[in-house]
Amino acid sequence: MIFGRIEAYLARSVIWAVLAAMMLLTALLGFSELLSQLGRISEHYPLSKALVFALLKMPAYAYDVFPMALLIGVLAGLGQLATQGELTIIRASGWSPSRLLLALAKGLLLLWLMMLFVGEGVAPWAEKTAMQLRLSSGAQNLSLAGEAGFWMKEGQRYITAKSVVRSDLLMGVDIFQLDAAGGVIKIWQAEQAVYQENHGWLLRSVREQWLSTALIDGAFPFVGLHWQEQTWAEQAVHLPFEPQALSLMAQDKKNWSWSELRSQIDAMSANGMQTQTLELALWRKLAHPVSLFAMLALAIPLLLRAGRSASMGGRVLVGILIGLVFFLVNRVVGDMASLADFPPMVSAFALPMFVLVVSLIWLKRIR
Repeated sequence: MIFGRIEAYLARSVIWAVLAAMMLLTALLGFSELLSQLGRISEHYPLSKALVFALLKMPAYAYDVFPMALLIGVLAGLGQLATQGELTIIRASGWSPSRLLLALAKGLLLLWLMMLFVGEGVAPWAEKTAMQLRLSSGAQNLSLAGEAGFWMKEGQRYITAKSVVRSDLLMGVDIFQLDAAGGVIKIWQAEQAVYQENHGWLLRSVREQWLSTALIDGAFPFVGLHWQEQTWAEQAVHLPFEPQALSLMAQDKKNWSWSELRSQIDAMSANGMQTQTLELALWRKLAHPVSLFAMLALAIPLLLRAGRSASMGGRVLVGILIGLVFFLVNRVVGDMASLADFPPMVSAFALPMFVLVVSLIWLKRIR
């Protein structure tokens, strides 16, 4: 049997409380996002689009607040058992705090796997869809591609970019010039496209290829087609969008999937660019399970110390305060450590590991 009766009962007692806490926190953040979008409403961005944008941001919010919701839900769910005396009976039957921790970790594993799917699959897709919705009216033909790249059509040209590093810097730019019949007659391939004030877009490390006609000598001379090629260090080019239209695509990289972050870091490193911000986002994703276990380990000693006398509202309030402090401090510590050139792995794991170690030591001292 995977779950014993008591383990299944404990899991049922906390799962619904965790889900309720996560839905409430996500709804609050979604409403806050909607309020921030109201100032951007225009002819091309009506209220309906602002509402859809806020809804699309909610999967990422749910993933971010899950550790806080876990702490609140466990305090509320087990607190209800403690108030009714059921937790005391479970403890009296030989269940130690450590055994409670392992039972809850096993019971919540499926919920964590669900949130992992949200964070790695649903949230990145929703983030890209939301950014596509918010692209300015001057670039409404832009469409997001994999790993935060894009493609667009302008007349007889197709323009693609593998990634948007900043609003004024594109990587892996390809431009295809088509004829009236839809055939390719010219191609530009560039490592970078950089926007310069008063000069527009500039392609760097350009490979230009085009189709030309020439007289083929021989016994029967005829006009043939030649595919020619030339390289340029730099070449000015007209692109039908301003950097402002791409600014959203260069934001919120922390919500990308692990594979997308890894690919972007590799591409930027190959071009000698700074990747510390993206590496911090990557390591934060890897530290997410540690944060979850730390919140779970912290909830049990908090609950057992409070005993049956603590009210449900008091427990929830404690969970909200501790979870909020953890969420904010974890962000601040990571960002400050990044500015101080600390290794991203240390910045991401420092606070979750500290809370986990302190919680486990506290748990061991409870009899």
